[in-house]
Amino acid sequence: MSLILFTSAFPYGKGEQFLETEIKYLAKTFENIIIVPATYGSIKTARDLPLNVDVKQPVLISPIRRVLNLRFLKMLTNSKYLKIIIEELIFSIQKKEVGFFLKALNIAYYTMEEPSIKQLLKNTTNNDILYFYWGHGTAFMLPFLDNVLAKKVFRLHRGDLYEYLYNDYFPFRKHQLKSCDNVFPISVDGVEYLTKKYKCYQNKIKLFRLGTLDHHFITPFKNDDSFHIVSCSSLIEVKRVDLIIQILQYIQDLKIKWTHFGDGILKNKLESLSKMLPPNIEVDFKGFVPNRKVLEFYERNHIDLFINVSFSEGTPVSIMEAMSYGIPIIATDVGGTSEAVTSESGILIEKDFDVKNVAIMIENLIDKKIVFENKRIKAFWSTHFNANKNYNSFCNYLVRLSNTNVEKRHEK
Repeated sequence: MSLILFTSAFPYGKGEQFLETEIKYLAKTFENIIIVPATYGSIKTARDLPLNVDVKQPVLISPIRRVLNLRFLKMLTNSKYLKIIIEELIFSIQKKEVGFFLKALNIAYYTMEEPSIKQLLKNTTNNDILYFYWGHGTAFMLPFLDNVLAKKVFRLHRGDLYEYLYNDYFPFRKHQLKSCDNVFPISVDGVEYLTKKYKCYQNKIKLFRLGTLDHHFITPFKNDDSFHIVSCSSLIEVKRVDLIIQILQYIQDLKIKWTHFGDGILKNKLESLSKMLPPNIEVDFKGFVPNRKVLEFYERNHIDLFINVSFSEGTPVSIMEAMSYGIPIIATDVGGTSEAVTSESGILIEKDFDVKNVAIMIENLIDKKIVFENKRIKAFWSTHFNANKNYNSFCNYLVRLSNTNVEKRHEK
């Protein structure tokens, strides 16, 4: 019983930190795991992995080779594949997203016809599982794997789920759902969105949340008079970190320390903007920091508030991690965030919030007009986002699926 895990870059690159936890549970469940990264990401050094995990060379490292190769001609000789391709082409033309379709098709045929991947897929058995961690990238080949014996599943998060982010078009989505055994949105919001849009595949849609580890720690007692706010995200447009700066501009008299973890193309711009904050605001942009270092920071420093003002989210793992230390949350009501941020764990704000109103909320927290109990926040996290519960449940489901015989699968 083997599991073949398709990732964006993990175990390479900086991202997909949540897989650092999940892979440990998968490795305890399956005899052996093969990871197929799409690219190296930004770092070619692999992160530590369990001994029974093998990593293949990334398959999408040469855009020029992918564009110039003629492997797609073989797909056009298969009448079933040709029908899917023509249907998607017409739909993409209607949505004015032909470029997106062509990119997805290129990734699909290049990956499935790559000799090493082709041989890997050919050798799978009915007890093996192909697990695509994302609904985009190499998962675009799902509709074309009808001759592969292994079961096929994929997760959906945010950018690979909500089609309204792409002019209401996502290449091969209907065919992905038709060809897979299961799809796993990470939030109730994701399940409801997908079920409403693709009701005929609702029996394949299963909720399996992500989770974070219990470090048996609650944020330490305060040792100074400043109010410590932490945020953790990439410095890109969708995360709207500039709005945190606008919020803090309205807090003139109270001593605040703001620490941000994460890097991105907007770093220089945001650092410049932060220099315009009043002198009572101390700012520390940490840049990219390995996940374990972020957690060490939570254990060594008292944190009064975690803030996330993203325009779009799945269910942020960064929020789960903060909650596991009993840290109150302020976050925008987008995606599955409302499933993590409730009256027990923090304050949910509108996507298009008024920055001045949020500043008042923070002042009320500082003045103890609004109070959250650290132990209750952690208890809420333990019920909903404890990795030990969530990933063991997920792995047990995959085991049951791997033992499902061919006849029962075809009854779906």
